[in-house]
Amino acid sequence: MIRRTAFKCAALLLLALACSNGSAQDKTLTVRSIADAPSFAKRALVIGVGQYEHAGSLAPVTYNDAVNFAQLLKAQFKFPDEAITLLTDAPGTAAKDQPTYIHLRNAFNTLLASVNEKSEVIVYFSGHGTRAENHDWLVPMDGLPSDVNATCINYDEFRGELSTKTPARALLIVDACRNLSGGKDAGSSGFGASKGPSGPQFAELLSCRPKEESKVGKPEDFAESVFTHFLLRGLRGDKDAQANGVVTFDSLAEYLQGTVSQYVSNKYGEPQNPIGLASQGRMVLARPPRDVVAGQSDTVRPQLNPRPSAQVVAITRVNPRDGAKMVFIPGGTFSMGGNQARIDTILKDHPNFPRESFTSQLPQHTVSVTGFWIYDSPVTVAMFRKFTVVQHLAYDWRANEPAFGWHDDRPMVKVSWADAKAYCTWAGVSLPTEAQFERAARGPEGFDYPWGNTFDGSMCANSVAPKVLAGTASVRSFPANGFGLYDMTGNVAQWCEDWYDGNYYRHSQVQDPVNLTVGKLRALRAAPWGGEFPDMFCASVRFGIEPTYKDKDIGFRCASRE
Repeated sequence: MIRRTAFKCAALLLLALACSNGSAQDKTLTVRSIADAPSFAKRALVIGVGQYEHAGSLAPVTYNDAVNFAQLLKAQFKFPDEAITLLTDAPGTAAKDQPTYIHLRNAFNTLLASVNEKSEVIVYFSGHGTRAENHDWLVPMDGLPSDVNATCINYDEFRGELSTKTPARALLIVDACRNLSGGKDAGSSGFGASKGPSGPQFAELLSCRPKEESKVGKPEDFAESVFTHFLLRGLRGDKDAQANGVVTFDSLAEYLQGTVSQYVSNKYGEPQNPIGLASQGRMVLARPPRDVVAGQSDTVRPQLNPRPSAQVVAITRVNPRDGAKMVFIPGGTFSMGGNQARIDTILKDHPNFPRESFTSQLPQHTVSVTGFWIYDSPVTVAMFRKFTVVQHLAYDWRANEPAFGWHDDRPMVKVSWADAKAYCTWAGVSLPTEAQFERAARGPEGFDYPWGNTFDGSMCANSVAPKVLAGTASVRSFPANGFGLYDMTGNVAQWCEDWYDGNYYRHSQVQDPVNLTVGKLRALRAAPWGGEFPDMFCASVRFGIEPTYKDKDIGFRCASRE
């Protein structure tokens, strides 16, 4: 078993994939994709270490990359929740789920004990690694690079023990070299210096050559490491990563060698050259999802609405103050606001609707947000009632009661911005910023609506003809989006932290924007249950209203950076 041992700044992905029968000398094995393998054969250990006790911080890139990879496993490769063990030091992670040496050692040993010849195993590590005593080591959050034998995980030993379990195939991917004493982008890699892969269908992808640096994307482009960004794109089916309609190990390696080296050369003027090493055979890693069409980049999607029921984010926690379920949204970069051509069409089709609800979405611009937590649904009547009782507040329930009545499992309505803010203060959280809300509403796919790129009236509470609703619906009545969030549009409009400015996007900051300039209106996001035409329900739609205003279709949810 793994002894007291572990690597140097790296993101490691180890994939042991179940394959069809074939001899060890067969060079043309063709197998099913990851998603097609049976659920019982799947095992995943996903690790992201960013906040080190004895080494330079890599946060938030490393744990965000790990969360993004775990989401890919669930959304695209159909890994069930129980098949994924996720260890990160993202803010708010429970102590038992943090990547300490003891937790990593136990997790690796548990994984090895469960592997057999039919297993499909994925291990992803994002963090520091090092080369010492002629071995590569993974460094936990409390690891000492000066004492690897006692505090780190011996990667070479793990790889050797995995091979003795004879899984049909194994793919190891190492990313993000960062020197332990010099900071995030300094130093050289030890990976690839040891003996290459061996055994049936073993392969490795290394993010760079020895003595090269593994870079992080520029803030205006994306927030992941360069290698993991293109790794995820390739596994999702970017046309340039495909060979004859599928993503194979060889086509993915060639894709990464081209995209990563070109990006780093253009942005940093330095080399970063990924390496692909394979023992034998043709590995089929993924088949492109239906919304990645042959000849089309994954950055342009047709108007499809895949149901996101399997795309729930891996990290959740409960706020002990009010019992709310909170979901961690990994930091990332996305296009915020509406498309000019689309808004021009909306204004032409709906000339009587307030123009600023749509022109305020312009210009569409790139924004990066730090990882945060957000309630999985709006605050309910029952939750707000508890708040008023505990705080001895004289909220007039009778005078504020909407025509459809109070129902404990429905969103709280008839609350001002100050009411919502007071609740947040009591619960130890805050209101989400507009950027956080839109990032969460779009889901990991960056959709125009929480569920896809076209309106679907069955996915939210709305009054689009021929429907006419009489009031709110119970929270979680409609499918969650790709982050596992409910009612991100429809049901109620929701207060945000920002002051509202219809021209804010023309001068807003790129990183974690929030408008704190005092104005007359506060920002609302999400269309309410009375919304009558589809474009109101886009994730980019924003409204401004007096902060003292209360109505039967305005509620809120909470968020937190901690």
